[in-house]
Amino acid sequence: MNVIGEYTLGDTVGQRASTQSNHSDSNKVWQKAVKSAHRQANFARADGRVGYARASGRRLITVPAGHEMIIYGRARPAPDNRPYQVLVEPPDAGCLPATVPVSPVAQALGMLCHGLSSSGHVQATDLSNQLHGTWTGILRAKSSPTLLQLASLTGLVSLTGTEAALIQMTEEVVESSEVQLQLNDTVKLLNQLVQHCPNVGVRSNTAWMLGYLYMAATSMAHSRSSVPSNYGYLPETSVLRPTVDFIIEAGRRGPEAIPTPYVKASLEALLSAAGATFPPVNWAAILAPLMRLSFGTDIQILCLKLVVSQASANMFNVVNVDYRDRYPDPVPEAGGTDIQILCLKLVVSQASANMFNVVDVDYRDRHPDPVPEAGGTDIQILCLKLVVSQASANMFNVVNVDYRDRYPDPVPEAGGTDIQILCLKLVVSQASANMFNVVDVDYRDRHPDPVPEAGGTDIQILCLKLVVSQASANMFNVVDVDYRDRHLDPVPEAGGTDIQILCLKLVVSQASANMFNVVNVDYRDRYPDPVPEAGGTDIQILCLTLVVSQASANMFDVVDVDYRDRHPDPVPDAGGTDIQILCLKLVVSQASANMFNVVNVDYRDRHPDPVPEAGGTDIQILCLKLVVSQASATPSAALLLASWVSQPLFGSLEVQCQSTLYSSLPTIMKSVTAAKFKAFLEDCALQTFVEEEPDPKLCQSVTNCLLAALKVPDPPQMATQLLYHTVEKVCKEIRLSSETHEVLSTISECLAELPDDLADKITQAHGQADLLKSCYLRGHLVSHGHVPMAWYNACINVAIETIEEIEGDEVVQHLTKSFYQCTRFKSRHTGDASRIQWLLEVMGQCRNIAYGKIPLLQAQSTGSALNKVTQFLVDVFCAAVTCWSCVSLPLLWGVTGTGCQTDTAEVSSESRILPYAILQLVSSEPWTHVVDKLVDWLMEMYQAPVDLPDKYKTALMGSVLALRHTTVFKKPSVWTRAYQMLSAVKL
Repeated sequence: MNVIGEYTLGDTVGQRASTQSNHSDSNKVWQKAVKSAHRQANFARADGRVGYARASGRRLITVPAGHEMIIYGRARPAPDNRPYQVLVEPPDAGCLPATVPVSPVAQALGMLCHGLSSSGHVQATDLSNQLHGTWTGILRAKSSPTLLQLASLTGLVSLTGTEAALIQMTEEVVESSEVQLQLNDTVKLLNQLVQHCPNVGVRSNTAWMLGYLYMAATSMAHSRSSVPSNYGYLPETSVLRPTVDFIIEAGRRGPEAIPTPYVKASLEALLSAAGATFPPVNWAAILAPLMRLSFGTDIQILCLKLVVSQASANMFNVVNVDYRDRYPDPVPEAGGTDIQILCLKLVVSQASANMFNVVDVDYRDRHPDPVPEAGGTDIQILCLKLVVSQASANMFNVVNVDYRDRYPDPVPEAGGTDIQILCLKLVVSQASANMFNVVDVDYRDRHPDPVPEAGGTDIQILCLKLVVSQASANMFNVVDVDYRDRHLDPVPEAGGTDIQILCLKLVVSQASANMFNVVNVDYRDRYPDPVPEAGGTDIQILCLTLVVSQASANMFDVVDVDYRDRHPDPVPDAGGTDIQILCLKLVVSQASANMFNVVNVDYRDRHPDPVPEAGGTDIQILCLKLVVSQASATPSAALLLASWVSQPLFGSLEVQCQSTLYSSLPTIMKSVTAAKFKAFLEDCALQTFVEEEPDPKLCQSVTNCLLAALKVPDPPQMATQLLYHTVEKVCKEIRLSSETHEVLSTISECLAELPDDLADKITQAHGQADLLKSCYLRGHLVSHGHVPMAWYNACINVAIETIEEIEGDEVVQHLTKSFYQCTRFKSRHTGDASRIQWLLEVMGQCRNIAYGKIPLLQAQSTGSALNKVTQFLVDVFCAAVTCWSCVSLPLLWGVTGTGCQTDTAEVSSESRILPYAILQLVSSEPWTHVVDKLVDWLMEMYQAPVDLPDKYKTALMGSVLALRHTTVFKKPSVWTRAYQMLSAVKL
């Protein structure tokens, strides 16, 4: 024996070595101490058993190596306070040396793995999973040594993060739900050990560890935010859970380990469901790594997008059948690819909710189809053609006759083939709804098949043609037969590919609601997958195409199957890219709310995305869209959004990403503070227009987002004033050109959302520099009915004031486009009454200026300026009359839309068509009431004391003559004045 330590009563065996001491008086001290305490020294060993050291006169107590001894009770020490000694026996078999501190090492290792895994270390995560499995196995094994079990217990608890407070993380920890699953497994294991472990010591330590784990879990925050970092709290059947876990994993590992297409598909999946608020989660911590990492800009296909947003509740449950061991699809693999393709086409064309329920027959041992194999391929082909042509909902019920022992057909075999052919032709020509209910005969000894095999192929062909031509609703319910001895598949394999193809075509053409509920069969020996892998890529493609075209809510609820031993996704990897693409298209086109909640599957061991590259959007764009969609409901998403609308980060984004944020302005203004929103508008949005060569796409994005934000009902008060100010700044910065006409149109719509006084102030022209832009903006507002036609006057007045510096024709051209648009957009501001009133005001202004009643500015007092002003106003009059006269004339003249591009119309030519235009105008109501005013104005302008060019004189005279047949000319004064004008014309 080895002496390993000297301790006083009450202490524990240590690991200090000393020499053995055999003082006689020490024995007495030891005996006295033990007697005064409990008469015996009780000590608990680490293996759970209690040992007893009786006071037998020996001062040396032996303890097996690798165990600890705790002496309960404390006696009075000897006068000299000399210690007693404890001897340790040689190690037992299977015990670890006492010199190896296994538990502390396991605890340190678990703590280290947890810390590294939390910081995103990939190898540490793999090691953590390995250690979790190893230590769990040791605790479950009853034969494991006690110290090894204790070490595993300590390490397992430490692996859950109980000591995480000792390691300070510089960044926020984002844990996947896998960590939560490990924690759940650990808690379950500890509960089992406390209840069932036979080792008392391990059970006691486990109880203590369980309490310690609870204390650590409830007193330590795993995240700095108030929301969870993942969807670990959702059930394992949730699709959101593996999707978000996959995105978190991608942010940890980066594009080198996780393919970019998978990440993009996952983000698009979440984005597609953004219309509904997701459960709480820390979006900032999840998406920030993806924004920083270089995943690239290539886009990929939509996969998980559908799982999250568009699937239906029970899409894969047509019947309540246990398909665990059998094929759930009506297409046998043995028939080959063509057969399976047609089976899929069947559902593609006509599938409905209960399409696999025709009859309630037990077909376990017989064919469920009315086409006998013995007749050969041709017979079966025709049998299938029959259903293809005339089948209806109850197509297999012709008569209520007991044909069990006789032929169900009225064609006797004894007459020979020719006789039977004629009998069949007879029925084909005259058959009615009950065409086979010819006799009430007990056919129990004959075939249950209306097409007798004995007659040969020709007979059976005619039988089939009969049904093909005249089949009715109950066409095939000939017999109530127990088909247990025949195939349970409506498409017999024995008939060959052609037979099965026709069988499938039958359903493709005429399938109805209960068409395929042929049997209630236990398919346990078949596959649970409606798309058999054995059929090849073409089969699976068609299977997917089927769902894409006609999928309904319960279309694929074929089975309640536990898919845990198979692929958790309905798209097998073996099918290749085309298969997976179609699987995604399926969900894109027709899916509803829970379409992919097919099974209660643990997706921990699979990727949430089975789809390889095939197109999508940029990762950053998807991240931003996802953040925007959740910003109004999730504070963490709002925080992340606020960081990306700041100028430094915003400027680092690509143009597409910037456009994405611009388009999200209505959400941004409700999710960020006033200071952030103001900085975003001034430092980001306005800078788009300040650049020397603004990007037209970005400019359009900014104006579109401003319009959308202005139309938001009940916006924040601070946002409204900031938006008004931004629209004003944009109007000042934007330039008029053919490239910006769409932007200007959107700005005009923004101005329509502003108060009228503010919009009037913003669009007011202050000189020739912004006159054309003002004409465009005001013309757009007037023509679309937002403001009255009096808004034209500001542009006309500025044009008159700057007539020496501008080209009046350009102003008239913009006004002409607006006049034409007034006829296309009906409103109270642009009706006929408003047009008449405004045109009369322009006519009066023109006449007063021409006759000097309204003096021009001192700088315009020259004769040339007066002539230009008069010509300009006459051009405005001619343009208005031409555009409002009839629908076709402006188009013939070359007037187009309200764009900034130059029209084919010549402003100088509008005076030449004035006579025809004014005649068309006054021929309609209510313009007939102002003919006298028009004639009077035409004559006065013809005789005005200004030097008008001859073309204007000719147009005015021609207009007067064009109106000579009106009622106004019956007045002597008008006729006389017109005659004097004509007489004064020099030929």
